Amino acid sequence: MDNIKIKNGKRIVPAVVTFPEGEGPFPAVVMNHGHGGTKEEHGGFTSLAKAFAKRGILTIRMDFPGTGESTEPFTENYISNMISDSNSSLEYILDNYNIDKNKLGIFGYSMGGRVALKIVAQADNPYQAIGLLAPSTDPG
Repeated sequence: MDNIKIKNGKRIVPAVVTFPEGEGPFPAVVMNHGHGGTKEEHGGFTSLAKAFAKRGILTIRMDFPGTGESTEPFTENYISNMISDSNSSLEYILDNYNIDKNKLGIFGYSMGGRVALKIVAQADNPYQAIGLLAPSTDPG
């Protein structure tokens, strides 16, 4: 497990990469937490990341602005920044770990589900799989 900081424009995004044993290339999942949650989600995301690693899948999970270890104000916690931080997290693992680019997944819980849905709705999204848990899908 690596605790990292990702530079995304002017923001610094705290994140955790949990990886399986071995050399790879690994399938990978980007995990997006809910509104006001954290990259741990009260231990739920930590447990899920460990379960993925036991099955040979690398994960990255980040704190969105104003949550967890983020030093950004919560006023920066809006959907476009969350999408940008999720996308930057994917770029980070692709650049720094041995990832199978043909086996990418995105996971979202609550508002993180909305983030995931907005990302996969883009024509050029790189994901082959999406997982959602209690997603927020109403635009408000």
